Amino acid sequence: MKKNPILILMCIICTFVMFTCENPPSDIKYDWKDVSLEAVISLEAISMISADVGYVGGRSNASIMKVSTQLGNGNFGDTLIYQPENGWFYQEYELEDTSNIKPILYNTNDGGNSWKPITTPFKLGITDMQFITKDVGYVVTEKEGVYKTSDGGQTWTKLLGNIMHYYYGLTSTNPFHAVSFIDEKKGFVYGDESTGNVLFSTSDGGKSWNCISYNYPSGITGKYLTLFTDLEKLMFFSSSDTGYVVDNSVLFKTSDMGKNWDIIHNLESENASKVFFINPSTGYIIDLHLVTKDGGKTWSSNNDIDFYGDNIILLEEKEFFYLSNGSILKKNIGHSESQLMTLEKDNFIKKLVFPSNNVGYAIGKESTILKYERK
Repeated sequence: MKKNPILILMCIICTFVMFTCENPPSDIKYDWKDVSLEAVISLEAISMISADVGYVGGRSNASIMKVSTQLGNGNFGDTLIYQPENGWFYQEYELEDTSNIKPILYNTNDGGNSWKPITTPFKLGITDMQFITKDVGYVVTEKEGVYKTSDGGQTWTKLLGNIMHYYYGLTSTNPFHAVSFIDEKKGFVYGDESTGNVLFSTSDGGKSWNCISYNYPSGITGKYLTLFTDLEKLMFFSSSDTGYVVDNSVLFKTSDMGKNWDIIHNLESENASKVFFINPSTGYIIDLHLVTKDGGKTWSSNNDIDFYGDNIILLEEKEFFYLSNGSILKKNIGHSESQLMTLEKDNFIKKLVFPSNNVGYAIGKESTILKYERK
């Protein structure tokens, strides 16, 4: 009997499809492709300028060899806050031999297919960073201050150093752990309760800084205002002076880049991750099932927000991506269940970013970097 060539071809195609579905490529993890670093590093921060260009950073194996202290009776160069009358002093850290310390900052220009190490003057670790363009970026380090680059990491300028307050043994050290810029010039650096509850702003790319709030240690008074005592979360947006702060279960709003603040909601939960804004006007309070479309003036019930997680991102106003127990999940509005996107039990996902509606990146333990491309 003569075999039908079309039938044979269809059988081959079906067999291939079945094999592919049963045996997906080894680097695909629930629609997320593995684009991890070859070097071993504990990743802490990611900033993607576009679907192809971005940076990742983390902690090194460096250790402090010596602490150098200068008393607060003069100008310390890159130190902003000092009050000689109350005994401010400034610390620098001298590290061990750095010749064998691995890079802590990497760059990709091809969508994660390759990562190039960047030489930096800071060695201990990166806690947060934000690149506004492929050239201009701000980096907050662990115990080494705040830095800026204007040439994609080839050269660096130290903007702020480590600041401590000393008064009868009370100290507040390493005050900065996060950064948020709305353009190349205007932005913020800040710390949480463990690092001093400090919030600074700049309008000239870090040449000068304004202290918006500083929470002094108990028994200490100073010249700066204490607006926030338990600073948990800061939310600003590209090209907008409107932003939000969650502090001690209270949601604050500013429309002039932090010069003035108004309380717009008292939260029932102390979990700041349950409050997020997708633009200057639209925000959500998840545990209360509330949404605002007018910057917090009015709130309405929204039962579509029925999930809990961290690092929540809304794409095309119809699907949420978020983190829960170290995994990435997706929740489509109108659907009752969330879809599990990754099973990363050994590589606990820390941060999630989407430079576009169709491309996302995530970092996890050690050198894990995952990339999502919408099919």
